[in-house]
Amino acid sequence: MHMNSNKNKGLTLIEILVTVTVFAILVAIAAPSLNDFTERNRLSSQTNILVAHLNLARSEAVKRNQSISTCISNSAFSACLSPGATTSQPWENGWIVFVDMDGDGNYETGDGDSLLQVGEALGGGSTIRSGQYFSEITYNNDGSVTAPGTFKVCNQDATLTMARAINISTAGHISMGNDADDDGIPNDYTNTELTSCT
Repeated sequence: MHMNSNKNKGLTLIEILVTVTVFAILVAIAAPSLNDFTERNRLSSQTNILVAHLNLARSEAVKRNQSISTCISNSAFSACLSPGATTSQPWENGWIVFVDMDGDGNYETGDGDSLLQVGEALGGGSTIRSGQYFSEITYNNDGSVTAPGTFKVCNQDATLTMARAINISTAGHISMGNDADDDGIPNDYTNTELTSCT
C-alpha cells in the first residue's frame, strides 16, 4: 500500500517574509543607482542639444560670412529675453539660434534676422547658467566670439559632481570641461574647477 506523498508545497509565512525583506533591501540598494543613472543621462542629453546648437551657430557664421547669435528666448520663441543683460539669466527655459544681421545679439525680424533653430525648455529641473554669456552669445563671421566663457548644465539639486561644463574659447571652439583631478567636478574655460551652478 502506497502512501500519498503529494503534499501541499506552499511557502510558509516566515519564508514569504524573508523573501519580501530581501527584495526590499535589493530595491533600496538599486534605486539610488538607477536615479543617478537616469539623472546623468538626462543631463548628458540636454548638454548635447545645447552643444549641437552652439556648433550650428558657429558653422553657420562661417558658412554665411555673417554674425549668428543664440539668445535666451520667450515661450513662443519669437524674441530674445533680457537682451544685453549683465547678470546671469536662466537659459534652461529655452533659446533660439538666428541669423543676426546687425550682430547685436537681439532677434529682430525688422532687421532682417531669421530663425535657424529652437532649443526647447529643459525638463527634470535642470538649469543652465553662464557668467559670461548672460543672455546671448554671438559668433562672428570667422567663427570667433568676443570673449571665452562656460555654460554650466546642472541638475535640480545643483550637484557639482553631476554638472557639465561647456567651454568656449575666444576662437569659438566648443569643448566639454575636463575633470583634471578626477573628483567628478568639471573645469571651466580657465581650467578652474566649477564651484557652483549659478
